[in-house]
Amino acid sequence: MMILYKKWGEVMKIRILLVEDELQLGRNLQRFLLQYYDEVIWVNTYEKAIEHIAESFDLYLLDIHLKDGNGLDLCKEIRAVNHEPIIFLTVYDEEKTILNSYALGCDDYICKPFSPAVLVARINAVLKRSKKHINKLCCHQLILDLNLNKCFIDQQDIKLTPIEFKIMVMLLRNSGQTIPRERFLEEIWDRRGNYIEDNTLTVNISMIKRKLLAYAAYLETTRSIGYRWSGEVTEIEE
Repeated sequence: MMILYKKWGEVMKIRILLVEDELQLGRNLQRFLLQYYDEVIWVNTYEKAIEHIAESFDLYLLDIHLKDGNGLDLCKEIRAVNHEPIIFLTVYDEEKTILNSYALGCDDYICKPFSPAVLVARINAVLKRSKKHINKLCCHQLILDLNLNKCFIDQQDIKLTPIEFKIMVMLLRNSGQTIPRERFLEEIWDRRGNYIEDNTLTVNISMIKRKLLAYAAYLETTRSIGYRWSGEVTEIEE
């Protein structure tokens, strides 16, 4: 199930992805949040949430327990492509789960039941802290726009697939460091325990190099280990 409402008026121009499998709670939260924020997309499954990963959101609200997946895995997927704020909304109050959530990159953790008014206050606090955030990775005239999920070279749109874009984000965020092949397979493909052939990564790297033209020289192979981006990368905050 995916429901989108858009509300115009005196609300913050903020786009939120709400992932909540309890139908009544999901509907109520979406309606309540639309009093304060411009757009709230609510989905109630892991699969539907994954379909929206390539889109641009200002904040994510994630349940941990989902019928077809896990909110912690979803957090990893989001963090592989962007650094927008993530807040967990969950019944799990064990210290181990909370600490693990922060280790994975969440910005806040709210245990159910909670006050909707308090939720809005904490959302606003998180958004305020993240007002300046990295939204572009640049290497000379190559730019990865993390809001648009697009790659540009000399202002020309380079048509990368979602997987290719994720690979590029990992490379530029870790420029100068060799990323093991296993880490690519783990962070990009194998979140749900599916077997992925090692050759899949090789094919995607080859396709990226073809598209990057002269910049392909920066994408280096470390034999039997993995790949690294050797160019100097600048992070731009807005």
